[in-house]
Amino acid sequence: MRRERGVASLKSPSSIALMLLCALLLSCGGYSLHSYQSVGGEWHRSRPLAFVQDSALCRGTDLLALYAGVRYSQAYKYKNLCLQVTARAGDSIILRDTVCCDIYDDAGLRRGSTAGALYQAEYYVASLPVSQGGAHTICLQHIMQDSLLQGVYDVGIKLVPLGRHQCAGR
Repeated sequence: MRRERGVASLKSPSSIALMLLCALLLSCGGYSLHSYQSVGGEWHRSRPLAFVQDSALCRGTDLLALYAGVRYSQAYKYKNLCLQVTARAGDSIILRDTVCCDIYDDAGLRRGSTAGALYQAEYYVASLPVSQGGAHTICLQHIMQDSLLQGVYDVGIKLVPLGRHQCAGR
């Protein structure tokens, strides 16, 4: 069997180990924990959304930047989205805050990126300490005057080690 010089087989144990090491190094360097839940185009105030994230994966940092994310369509008719955010570590509440997310920028354009009919935008909420127990439970509930919001399709959160995102710490 003829083998070219300088070219390793991708099936060799050393190549597999090298690829796994590279994947591990890349995943540790710029990781974030994020999750979205679908609300199907209508979000009821009576339907708070709970997200559980394992912050034990965030070794090497003491603080995490928390972002709220929303995917919405042109059917969303308001200029902002006000949220009540509650974060728990174990049985302790570590954050309770109200955040108003601007849907439009100063020029009157919708915030966020779009790929078709939906816009996606993220908003900085606060810094959270890494949970010693390993998990954060983060609850988002809209607190808009109307109890039913049309045009909201997905709502989510993202936790990023502080200092690894351009908006960390505002």
